[in-house]
Amino acid sequence: MHSTYLDVFRLPGDYNYTQQILLDSYHKGMRFSHIPVTFNKRTTGSSFITFKYPLRVLWQIVMVLIGVKPMRIFGTIGVLFLLIAVGIASVQLTQFFIGQADRPIENANLVLGTGLFGLQTVFFVHSPS
Repeated sequence: MHSTYLDVFRLPGDYNYTQQILLDSYHKGMRFSHIPVTFNKRTTGSSFITFKYPLRVLWQIVMVLIGVKPMRIFGTIGVLFLLIAVGIASVQLTQFFIGQADRPIENANLVLGTGLFGLQTVFFVHSPS
C-alpha cells in the first residue's frame, strides 16, 4: 500500500509549522524541492517573532525529533547518565584503593541514581509501544 505524507505526518505543536513539517518529512525519507517565493515588505502590523521565538522553536524541533528518532534523544541522555555513574564510581573506587577514601563508593546514592536513570531512559526507548 502506498501512503502519502498526509497519512503519516505528525505535528506535535502548534507553532512553526514549516520547520516541523520539513524536519518530520526529511526524517521519514520524503523528498521535497525548493520553490522560490516572493514576499512583499510589510506595511502594517508587527512581527510575531520576539526573543521567546527561538525557545519555542527549539522545543518544537526537539518534540519532532523525539517523535521520529527517539533513540537519538533518549539514547543520548541515557548513555550520558550511565557514563556519569561509571565515571563517579571509577574515581571513587580508585581513591579507595589508593587509600584516599574510607569507603569504596562515597556517593552511592548519586552513582545508583544516575546509573538507574540512564538504564531506564535507554530501556524506555526500546520498550514496546
